Amino acid sequence: MSVLEEEAREWFLKAEKDYESYLKLRESTFTFEPALFHAQQAIEKWYKGIATYNNIFARKTHRLIILHTLLKDCLPELDQPKWLRYCGILEQYAVDARYPGFGVDDGELEDDITLATEALFEFRSLIQINYPNLVAQGR
Repeated sequence: MSVLEEEAREWFLKAEKDYESYLKLRESTFTFEPALFHAQQAIEKWYKGIATYNNIFARKTHRLIILHTLLKDCLPELDQPKWLRYCGILEQYAVDARYPGFGVDDGELEDDITLATEALFEFRSLIQINYPNLVAQGR
């Protein structure tokens, strides 16, 4: 395995940990915001794994829209308007939601959980299909 493949694999493993954290935290409305943070983190790390694998410099950022724009050509399935929507909604949970003053009503949180679940399932499937040798098996 090349150095880039090994580093991409590490990104994908970290993304899996955030994905698993999301699945556990989404079970309670009390932990929806932390769950959405982990959803954002999983997608960010999957994007960074794609960048690494393809030897594309992705500056340090939590902005999913920037990462998406940079990397959508690496996975043509991502070049759809819904991915910009997913990224736009989820990236607010990277930083903003972790500080006082961020307010989302319960209905919006539930909608965002539904959106995150869809986005994570689809993105994870794309990673498993397109990078099978770099993802953890048996999950």
